[in-house]
Amino acid sequence: MLKTGMIFEVKNKIDASRTAVALGSGGYPVAATPYLVLAVENAAYRLAQAELPEGESTVGTLMNFEHLRATPEGMDVTARVELTEVDGKRLVFSFEVHDERELVARGSHERFIVKTEKFLSRAQGKLG
Repeated sequence: MLKTGMIFEVKNKIDASRTAVALGSGGYPVAATPYLVLAVENAAYRLAQAELPEGESTVGTLMNFEHLRATPEGMDVTARVELTEVDGKRLVFSFEVHDERELVARGSHERFIVKTEKFLSRAQGKLG
């Protein structure tokens, strides 16, 4: 059962594939903002998925992301999400991302609970 106060963390090393250079979001070998967004989404998804019944999942719908400091290639980053609001199918998370030395990003993320079959059917329906 999803309830406010639940926390989940994802920890990964910033390797070359997770840098701004590799992801095309900048010219430096530091953690790419898109990668940090992915880490936050992954943590929120995994927190929710562990509590949902088979046939349901979540999709990200909103990200408020403040990237505060650079993290060099080779350092670990930890994305920590906390479920702060459950409003029907809408889930709101606050998050912080830390490297081995300091807070590097923070913000909020919103996800919606969806029925897998219905969601995929609608998406595939766009193909005609």
